[in-house]
Order: sequence, then structure tokens, then C-alpha cells
Amino acid sequence: MKGKDEHIELLLKRIPESPGVYQYFDKDGQIIYVGKAKNLHRRVNSYFNKEHQSSKTRQLVAHIADIKYVVVDSEQDAFLLENNLIKQYQPRYNILLKDGKSYPSICITKEAYPRIFKTRTINKKTGEYYGPYSFGYTVEMVMELIHKLYPIRTCNIPISPDSIEKKKVRVCLKYHLKNCCGICEGKGKEQYNEWIEQARKLIKGDAHEIGKQLEQEMIRLAAEMKYEEAADTKRKIELLEQFKSKTIITNSSAKDADVFGYDEQDDRVYISMLHVHNGSIVQGQTIEYRRKMEEEKEELLAMGMMELRQQLESNTKDVIVPFIPEVFDDSLHVHIA
Repeated sequence: MKGKDEHIELLLKRIPESPGVYQYFDKDGQIIYVGKAKNLHRRVNSYFNKEHQSSKTRQLVAHIADIKYVVVDSEQDAFLLENNLIKQYQPRYNILLKDGKSYPSICITKEAYPRIFKTRTINKKTGEYYGPYSFGYTVEMVMELIHKLYPIRTCNIPISPDSIEKKKVRVCLKYHLKNCCGICEGKGKEQYNEWIEQARKLIKGDAHEIGKQLEQEMIRLAAEMKYEEAADTKRKIELLEQFKSKTIITNSSAKDADVFGYDEQDDRVYISMLHVHNGSIVQGQTIEYRRKMEEEKEELLAMGMMELRQQLESNTKDVIVPFIPEVFDDSLHVHIA
């Protein structure tokens, strides 16, 4: 024990007063804790020069056999490095990011005549994916609207220009019910990819642009005295407006933003993110952290924000938070809701 104390004391004297990340190791050489600090010397020494009220902290200190540290240029760099090391090594005394259930996404397949469907399985070789959606009703609304607006196929039958030319497949009941254009027989072939592109815009949150296109189409059809088709287009506009009323954020400042929520129950912390594009919610995700030490909510929110933005591949600059996180990217515009 004395040898261990002398080793630790020597290390503590050498640690510089610089921003960085520190790592604690047990007697077996396993990383048991990773932390960050504006001042490494002050922060690391604080573990050993005072009596800790928390039993978890006392237990951690009792198991420290070695210390390593990395000096970085800024607190932001320290935060990023700490997060990466925690995810890589999952030290026993650090917070644990729990793998939650997989939320549904929307897939547009990479086929000659694509399908669009809801899925929890991601395979980017066979399709492009949008989401995930943490609220099930949102993805259901999007899918229902797409299939009401566009008569695209829902079958799993392989359809290609060759199969159409050779008449390998015949139309099914969905065609006769006017729920499918009958692409398997080449019907609506010229329009099919245009419908897919419009559906893609809708999924991305460009409902306003789709609405303008439909209004122009309705005016054109009416001018050509195609009143039945104009009436059908009007019905689509009404469906789109109903959808927008359920998904549009009323706060005009949130045209493009990431909106975060925070909740905690005992040692569990839940952080949610809604990704807003053109005023519409187009993605949502919730993650759960399990507290191991006395992590502050500002630290957990900062880690959750970075994790969620990485998962949802968001580079939006405006973020709306319930309180100011401990550290955040200086290029972000942070607003408190």
C-alpha cells in the first residue's frame, strides 16, 4: 500500500495545470475511470487531498493504482476526447450509455422502382434511411400520407425494366383499388421516380414545397378543364395541410433546430432530441444514461447532445435546451426554452 501511495504522490506532483483528460487504472492495468478538467493538476489532486462524502468516490479512489493524462488545447477538446474514451473503454465508474430499443426509420430502396416502408433494420447497401423516429405515431403519419398522395408500390416483388418488358408480373388488387399505379406492367412509369422524389422531400420535412407544387398542379388542371383531376389534387392538398398541422413547430424561431429535453429518475437520465427542419419534426431519438458517480446534469446534457447529434447526423447550428450544458461547440447558437 505504501509503494502505491508513493507512486501516486509522485504522479500527482508531475501533472500540469493544463486542460486535458485523465485516466485512472486499477492494479490489473484496467481503465476504471476517465475524466476531463480545465486544470488537470487541481482536478486530479482533489481526489486524493480531501475526504469524500460519496461512497462511490471513496471506492473509486481506493482502487486507483496508476494515473495517465493527456494535455489538450481547450476544454472543448478535453470534452470530445473524454467522451470518445468512455465509449471505447466503458470504465466501470463512468456513466453508462445504455443501448435503447431501436426506433423505426423510413427506407427508400435502391431499386429501379423503389419501395418506401417503415423498418427497424438498417442496411445502407440496399436503401437510404430517414429517421429514426422516437414517436411511433409520427412515422405512421408520414407513411400514411405518402401512400395517400402517391400510388407507389408496396409489394416485395422484384420489378425492373426487363421484367416489365417481358411481362413477368401482373397487376394485383391494389391497382384495381387505385392504391398502386401498376408499375409492374409499366403503368405510370414516367411519373414513378417523380413521385419517389416528392415523397423523399416530404420525409425530409419539405412539406411546404410539396404543397406549392400541388397548388400549381391544381391550377393547371382546372385551366385545362380537367376538373376531376383538379378535385383529386385539392384533396391531396387538404391531406397535406392536415399533416402539417400535426407536425409543424409553431415557434417561428425553430425553422431549423435541434430541440433537447432532459429528465432523470434516481440514477437514470433520459435525454431526448427532436430534429426540426423547415419547421417540421423530421427525426427524434431518446438515449438513457446510467449514473455511476455524482455527474452533474449540465455534464450529462452536453454528452447527450453530442451523442444524439452524431447518431442523427445533424449539423444544424441552432440548438434549444432546457438549461445551458457544461460544454458545447462554440459554433452552435444555444437557446434556452
